[in-house]
Amino acid sequence: MTVYLRQTTTGHIYVSTPSLVARNDMEPYDPAIAEKRIEAAKIKLAAIEAARTAPFQPPEDVAKMTQDSKILTELEHQIQKQTAVAEAEAEGKPTEQAEPKTEAEITTKNRQDRIDEDPEVRKIRVMASKAEVQEYALLNYGIEFKTDLHLKEMKRLAVEERTKIIFAKG
Repeated sequence: MTVYLRQTTTGHIYVSTPSLVARNDMEPYDPAIAEKRIEAAKIKLAAIEAARTAPFQPPEDVAKMTQDSKILTELEHQIQKQTAVAEAEAEGKPTEQAEPKTEAEITTKNRQDRIDEDPEVRKIRVMASKAEVQEYALLNYGIEFKTDLHLKEMKRLAVEERTKIIFAKG
C-alpha cells in the first residue's frame, strides 16, 4: 500500500519518501482520518462563529451579582456621605453641600463637568512627560510649546486648546 504525506503549510499531498518524512512540515495522510478531521474542524469553526456573533448574555447569577454590586456601592456611598455629615455636625461645621445657586455658577459647573468628562482631556491629564504633551499638542492642535515650560503648564495649555475645540462644536 502506498503511504502519503501531507504538507501542513500548503495542504499538498506527496508520496512518502525518506527525505520528505524527515521534514518538519510533513505529516502522514490518511483519507479516512482526514475526513473526520474536516468534520471536526467544521464543527469547531461553526461553534467559534456562533460564539462570536451571539450576543453575550451573562448567566442569571452573574446578572444578580452585578445588580447586588451596584446596590452595595450605592449604599456604601450613602454611608460615607452620612458619616461625613455626622462628623461635621459633631464638630460644629456647616453641613450644607455647596451646590451652585446662581445661573452663572450652574453654567460654570456644567462647563467644567463637560471638560472633565472629555476623553481627550483625560488623556492629556495623565501624560507623564513634556515630550508626550509636546507631541500630542503638535499632532492635534499644530502648537509647539516652549521647551522651558513646566510639564504642568504644558498640560494646562493643551487642555485649554482642547477646551476651545469642545465648546466650538457646541
